[in-house]
Amino acid sequence: MTRFPNADFLEYGCLNTQSVGCNTASDKVSTINQMMGNFLRIFTIRVMWLEILLFLNQIHIFAIDITFFMYALHKMSVEISPAS
Repeated sequence: MTRFPNADFLEYGCLNTQSVGCNTASDKVSTINQMMGNFLRIFTIRVMWLEILLFLNQIHIFAIDITFFMYALHKMSVEISPAS
């Protein structure tokens, strides 16, 4: 059977419909289910990592905003306070 790069899961099922034991519709459906199941698993893991990274990015941006706000507040209070 032909090997596909990064798609070893295709070899589980009946990719070649001419081979023995792959003539029934249920075999073809099970192959499609295996392919979709693997795709959804990989897709879910990648989306989960993306959500984690976006969440960390939001925390990082929020920390930068707070830092600039505190700095601006400090500069404002220094300018308002009477010179000593």
